[in-house]
Amino acid sequence: MTFTAFLRKKLVDLLNERRIVVWYDGEGDFPQFAASFEAPNCEVLSAQASVLKARRRADEIYRRMNESDDAVESGRCMLIYMGAGRGRTRSPSRADRKRQSGARAWKTP
Repeated sequence: MTFTAFLRKKLVDLLNERRIVVWYDGEGDFPQFAASFEAPNCEVLSAQASVLKARRRADEIYRRMNESDDAVESGRCMLIYMGAGRGRTRSPSRADRKRQSGARAWKTP
């Protein structure tokens, strides 16, 4: 089994079990895989371009999952791909990385 086949199976299993899966990709290694991911009755959202837009779209889908009388809508699954680690909303700047490593990011007078 290839790694991508394993990853796809793992995501499908999680979606079948939980219906909503948020994928935090701390290293940002899988945006193409997430963009091409398909599963039955599953909506895939990416928060890479805009967390706010992804959140709004997720709220719409979630509402339909809970309020719809249509079996297809109420049985829907959702994968939300976050191209960053959990708790991070942006990539660290060069100064942030220097601060984290203990190096001085600026000179003090």
